[in-house]
Amino acid sequence: MSLFKSFFAHQPKKKESKIYGFQLPQFDSPPAGPRLCNFPFTDFDLDDQESGLEPPEDDPQTQAERILQEARSRAQALEQAAYEQGHIQGLQEGREAGEQELTQVIEHFQALVTELANQQQELYARREQDLIKLTLVIARKIIEMEISLRPQLILQVLHTAWQYLADTESCRIRLSPQDYEWLQKHQEQLSQTLPTLDNIALIADNRLAPGGLILESQAGEIDATLESRWGAVARLVEEALSQVKSPDTIDD
Repeated sequence: MSLFKSFFAHQPKKKESKIYGFQLPQFDSPPAGPRLCNFPFTDFDLDDQESGLEPPEDDPQTQAERILQEARSRAQALEQAAYEQGHIQGLQEGREAGEQELTQVIEHFQALVTELANQQQELYARREQDLIKLTLVIARKIIEMEISLRPQLILQVLHTAWQYLADTESCRIRLSPQDYEWLQKHQEQLSQTLPTLDNIALIADNRLAPGGLILESQAGEIDATLESRWGAVARLVEEALSQVKSPDTIDD
């Protein structure tokens, strides 16, 4: 079927046109002019006709391509929606994980601060004890040096210890060899220190350091050695420091 016939085959039926008789010319006779007849033509608008045409059906390949394209579009839409949903969920999970990690870091930091504070207090206590010991050692060295330079200080020690002696009628005074020798040479100063020298015996004792002595009587014994006196001073210092609050324990 030609394109022209196919085109008009789909046209809606219009009012039938009448065709009047038409006589073919005879070849034996002179040709006669054809008789014209009235043929009612109607206006023909291609656009109007096209508007009434049914669209031709797509071939299977075109339909398959269209279905495939629609499937791809749908898949892309689903993929985008899933991506957005996953992105939002990922952000939320990431935020929660970040907050949890930050909380762990803060707790770890607080534990470190607490541990450092405890270590600082322990270090302060150890340093305090070390400083006390060092101070006492330095002070004792200074006193020993002073005693070696001023041996007459033994007279002050003897005078103080004599005040605590209950029985002065008979006693023995134990001294370091250095102090014993010095007192033997300075009997006059010794007599001025003690009220009487009767029944008093001076004994050199190698176990005693210079600057100290021991008074022995029937009533008891008085330890005035440098070690005992220095131990008493150290205890007093430690007791005094124990009553003082450290800077970390001072109330605001």
